[in-house]
Formats: sequence, C-alpha cells, structure tokens
Amino acid sequence: MQFDPILGKLTSGTRIKTTNGLVLHLETGILSLGVESIVMPAYTVTYEINGHGVQPSSVSGVTTLPNPLPELTESGWNFDGWYTDSGFTTKAVAGATISANTTLYAKWVEQSEGTVHEFTANVVMGSDFKGYALGPYITERIPIGTSFKIIIETDCFDTSMIYFSREDSPSYQLYKDNVSSNSEIDCYADFNMIGLTLRVLAANIKQSGEFKFKVIV
Repeated sequence: MQFDPILGKLTSGTRIKTTNGLVLHLETGILSLGVESIVMPAYTVTYEINGHGVQPSSVSGVTTLPNPLPELTESGWNFDGWYTDSGFTTKAVAGATISANTTLYAKWVEQSEGTVHEFTANVVMGSDFKGYALGPYITERIPIGTSFKIIIETDCFDTSMIYFSREDSPSYQLYKDNVSSNSEIDCYADFNMIGLTLRVLAANIKQSGEFKFKVIV
C-alpha cells in the first residue's frame, strides 16, 4: 500500500487486498475492482485397513475427511471405525477439516463365541428328565433384546421341551416344544429371562446316556 504522509492520503497506483481475495486498485483517482486468484491447499486421504476388508481408494485434492467414511466388513470380525493414529486413540470424524496428508487406520475387534453355559447329565431310561442350563445352577439373566443360541447334544431321546422363567414371573413356562436332539436353535429374548431348562418325557427317551444342554449368550 502506498501512503503519502505529506498529503495524508493514498496515492495513485495503490493496491489494496482484502481478506476474502478482493483486490482494490486506486489509479489516478479512480477506484477499480479486480479479483486475485487464490490457490487453496489440498491434501490426500489414504486408508490402512490392517489386514481385513476391501481396500478403499485414496482421496486426493481435499481439505476435509470424506463424509461418510468408508464402511468395511470381514467375516469373524467387527469393524470398529477409522482412527487418525495407529494406536487407535483418536477416532476419525467424517467431514472434519484436515491440514496435511492424512492416513486413517481401521480398527477391528474379533468376534467371540459368547458366554457358554453348559449342563451335562445322564439320561436314564424310564424316567422323566430335567436339566438346567440357567437358573438354579447358573445365576445369569438373559436381557431383553438379546440373541442367543441353544445347543442340544445327545442321542438319548427324540424330542424335548425347553422351558423358561422370566424376571417378573419366576415360574417356568413352555418356550420351545418338539426340540430335536443334536440340534442348534437360534433364539431371541422378548423379555428378561432368568432361567432355561430342558425337560424330556420318559416316553421320548430312547436309551440311557450322557446329555449336554448349552446356552450361548
């Protein structure tokens, strides 16, 4: 900027640049407008998938993280999101501003089988059988909304019945009927369960032997 201290005014040829890139020119007492091109910085976002899922393409020429961020899937693993560091201390925020080339790191959590409750007993010909997997022998509730699995391992009977008790009504009620031996049943808790038991009528027992009743929550 040219300023004449004697005249106390801007002189001809003064060039004033505003903060938004607008340029003002003062030439022979006439004010004219012009626009000066501004080159904005641009960066590249790359992804480190850490051995699982399909590699997303990098993104170039950006000043913010993609929104949305890529989703990854892998059998046997849960994708726990993108992080800005390999130690998984800071989770990446979709659309966040970046000021340098950025690598995002995928965090994975291995899926577990779940908590297994198992009851093993001997089935005897000619007698009704009742075996608990939850309840009197294992004090753990199955919360409402929980998916769980029932596994029956035996060749001693044809069919059985599974009963349950609920938190607000401790008496046992029929849950599954005509359950085959050596079967897996996917279940869902419509209410808070505090017990599961399997019962076999004497008429359905084919032979004496070992019986296993598992509940995986």
